[in-house]
Amino acid sequence: MSPKDFDRIRRENDRFRQSLNDADVILWQADLVRRGSDFRDAVLRTIREQSNFEGDVVGLHDWGTVVVDNQSIEWTLAYLDRNAEAAPPDLANRRVMVIASSR
Repeated sequence: MSPKDFDRIRRENDRFRQSLNDADVILWQADLVRRGSDFRDAVLRTIREQSNFEGDVVGLHDWGTVVVDNQSIEWTLAYLDRNAEAAPPDLANRRVMVIASSR
């Protein structure tokens, strides 16, 4: 992947994350679902506003952790192709988010 592709993918990931809504999340861990819609809304809002990506070693802004109501939450982006199958970031047509409790 070229540096130009890398920068483009990071910008696309930031745009996706900053406009995130519940329809973009394909998997919520069950214990997070049980916390209710207000909690899930707070998680999405916190992820949208995230600006610290210290743990994102690759630098694509496609993974992160946030804390909501004293619970550590980990999120990651999954990249999909036109057939909804896993794809590398530079060939993806769609992004979806997976959200889980951090252990």
